[in-house]
Amino acid sequence: TGIFETDITGLDAGTTYYVRAYAKNSAGTAYGTAISFTTEKVYKPSVITVEVTNISYTSATITGKVTADNGACTYSPLQYWAAGYNYQFEAVAPVVGDNLTVAAAETGSTLTFTSDSKTDLIWARPEVISYPKATETAPAPVPGPVQLTFEHLLSRVMFQVHNYFPEGAAAKITVTDLKIVGAVSQATLTPAATDREWAPVADQVADVVFETSKLVDIPAGKGVAATEHQYMIPADLTKVTFKVKLDQAGIVNEYDHEIELSGENVDPNAFLAINRSLRINIVLKPENIDPENALYPIEFTADVLAWN
Repeated sequence: TGIFETDITGLDAGTTYYVRAYAKNSAGTAYGTAISFTTEKVYKPSVITVEVTNISYTSATITGKVTADNGACTYSPLQYWAAGYNYQFEAVAPVVGDNLTVAAAETGSTLTFTSDSKTDLIWARPEVISYPKATETAPAPVPGPVQLTFEHLLSRVMFQVHNYFPEGAAAKITVTDLKIVGAVSQATLTPAATDREWAPVADQVADVVFETSKLVDIPAGKGVAATEHQYMIPADLTKVTFKVKLDQAGIVNEYDHEIELSGENVDPNAFLAINRSLRINIVLKPENIDPENALYPIEFTADVLAWN
């Protein structure tokens, strides 16, 4: 008989335990009433180890490769939220490689892009995300996925060719060798900058060649055909060159065209800009299909001589 106490150690936090006292002598063992108690929850911040660079007191720069499939993203190497840090994510596609380099910075990365005219360049930067530490009364929140909403950083350009010869005319038009001459092929940009603008790299220019397989035998009477889009670094355009073949029922003539993309030749709103899609119309008609001379239709007059 009497009062006794003992310490129970090594228990897990936030766990319910059931205990009861017992006494043992030569007559046997007697058990007391069972009681239960729950240990107090203790919230601890997550602890992880990752490879990071450019560490400051509340921020770090980490890099990884994200693969998106129907909106769901996976990436490697896997990283975990660290409580007490601020996160500023940037995402860019295509992946860093031969045509794209990224100089990471907390205020916003600078991209250097080399265009092959086939590859789009997209970029996303969500708002800063603060991941708080746990407190004595509340755990760290369960974070949701980071929403990446991408925007296009290039312009895309297509051509549409119109045959404005009169309907019914024997005048089929085919366009070949269509290209924009001397386009900027390499430039740098800091997408997060408020006054962002592509800065061309000196002497890095190339022609942008358009596939013309669909610009064949465009019929007279406002027939129309178009190229696919090409992607271009936003910069001033120079000129367009192309060849036109006019087929008049087997009589074929070819004409070389060179059009300056400036001044009164172009709509003042038709310039390249970030996230702008541009369609350039080429309207060919008897008055301009030959760059040097207008074409004139063959006309007839008729008189009938009187009978003898």
